[in-house]
Amino acid sequence: MLSQQETKFPSWHQLPHQGQKTRHLHTSTLFDHYIITIGGSSHNESINTEEISIFDIFTHQWQKAEIRGFQPKFRYGHTACLYDTNKIIVYGGEVNEETSNEILILTIIQEDGQGFIIQCGKVSEERGDPRRCYHSAEIFGDQMYVFGGVDSKDRASNELWSFDLKELEWTKWPQEGDVPSHRLRHKSVLINNKMFIFGGRNNTESFMRMNDLHSLDLETFHWSEIRCTGTLPSSRNGMSLVEHKGLLFLFGGYTDNEEFSNELFSLNLKNNKWKRIQAKNESPSKRANSTIISYQDGVFIFGGGQDNHELNDLFYLSLPSHQDKRKLRSNSNQMSQLYLSSLYSDVTFIVQDQRIPAHRMLLGTRCEYFADIFSSSSGTENSNNKDIEIKDCNVETFQALLRYIYCEKVDLAEELALNLFVLCKKWEFKELEEECEEFLVDTLEVRNALERAQLANELKAKKLISSLIEFIIDNMNELEKVGDLSQIPPEINVKVMFELKKRVELIK
Repeated sequence: MLSQQETKFPSWHQLPHQGQKTRHLHTSTLFDHYIITIGGSSHNESINTEEISIFDIFTHQWQKAEIRGFQPKFRYGHTACLYDTNKIIVYGGEVNEETSNEILILTIIQEDGQGFIIQCGKVSEERGDPRRCYHSAEIFGDQMYVFGGVDSKDRASNELWSFDLKELEWTKWPQEGDVPSHRLRHKSVLINNKMFIFGGRNNTESFMRMNDLHSLDLETFHWSEIRCTGTLPSSRNGMSLVEHKGLLFLFGGYTDNEEFSNELFSLNLKNNKWKRIQAKNESPSKRANSTIISYQDGVFIFGGGQDNHELNDLFYLSLPSHQDKRKLRSNSNQMSQLYLSSLYSDVTFIVQDQRIPAHRMLLGTRCEYFADIFSSSSGTENSNNKDIEIKDCNVETFQALLRYIYCEKVDLAEELALNLFVLCKKWEFKELEEECEEFLVDTLEVRNALERAQLANELKAKKLISSLIEFIIDNMNELEKVGDLSQIPPEINVKVMFELKKRVELIK
């Protein structure tokens, strides 16, 4: 695994693949600290395979499982779900160029020093069982719920079925509420008792793609369409979707512009707001039909493809939370007791005629600005003074910065985040600067976008500028109603026009 320092901020890391076969339309399932990859297709028929490959997250080593019992046939467009701690339920897909209703139960056996053994059993197929490929499936309790996909007559479906893993019986369920339309190559995730469905396309000649999000309560079978704000992913199919620490993460896919994507988005289910994520290091190439796995502080992306080119690369994206970042700053909470306290205070700041006690050693080791004004070699008039006047900000902003340094937290609101962002840029206090910039990105709205564009341009805030470009393009009509678009700084406007031109060319 990567060290804490390596994963401090969102960043991509390419991992070894050691000659793994190229795959797309495969499945990846997390078992303990292993990623178990099943099936998949390639335009190069010589590497289509029935083998099951296993990636050890701890050692970054691949191995091939020994399969006992029923020997599974080559398949793609199927689903694979973990069940009962050590079983994987494989359902459907394209098998021998036909849509399958086959259900496999793979029991995982680990033998010390001998790698993995997978005991494969097949559930008997009945004439009335549904046949599906390019569907989605989730296991809740002892039921595997299957939605949508392509049926035996090559039609897109929006039916909901469940397979009882105890009784080995299928049930077709009536659905209520905002039932999603017929679709295939969509994606689903299970969170508590709800199954979330995103995107996909229909099966008509127009191949209409979607970016809608629905949730199904698996106790009432009532659907709800979720209305989202923020920077929404464009309509697409074949993307990867996973839940990670209360957020949905979406990667790649094939868009309505007939373009493969390597975009990364997250959705906060508390406020139903999408945002596009810009991570450090080189991202995976554009692709569809890859798999995504959440594990501890990040996600793994494996395989996928575009046109006639499939991939076998494996990437890890670190996704530390704000809480993780604060843990990295300090392991002690004792310093919070000294916030605004005169106990052991050896310096007093004067801000707007208000006296604020503080502690030189603590501030000097956390912020370079304070280290400079406290240093006797810096030559400033404040170097050894007991009282230091601060003229750069108001009391609320200064106290918020001190609270962040002492207590490792700050309660951001819109005006405070703006003021802190400006101050931290000026004082080069990177930790809080990044947190403020992330807050400003997350809270972008039509009413504040033009003002923030001015600020982002003045401060050369790269992450905020990048998000603003996407936001301005996606909300051009609404922005025209609330303000004069000439307020957009020329430097940002040039980038907006360039991005718009790229999108128009892609459509052509």
